[in-house]
Amino acid sequence: NAGRNNLRSSNLERKPTSDELVREAEQKYVEAIAMLSRDVNRRRSRLDAETVARFERTLAAVNRTIADTRRAARKHPGDPVATQYMLTAYARKVDVLREMIGY
Repeated sequence: NAGRNNLRSSNLERKPTSDELVREAEQKYVEAIAMLSRDVNRRRSRLDAETVARFERTLAAVNRTIADTRRAARKHPGDPVATQYMLTAYARKVDVLREMIGY
């Protein structure tokens, strides 16, 4: 009987929707960005002013892209292209922050 209950409960487990998966991925990016940003802030004083300015311009552009693509993805939740652009923008920010840490 216990085995039958386990089968029933596993059959009743709900699979996450694509929207839930996207939000989970977005949340993971936000958490990674927060962690990397703390590391960048600790190392910022070691960078020369020109390098910091270049990274700041790049981050500002990436932040605008994130905001724009996030708005589009929210406006068109079923559009996989909008979602992919948004997640790619988050990934780009992670890459820029990693690059800053590596300087």
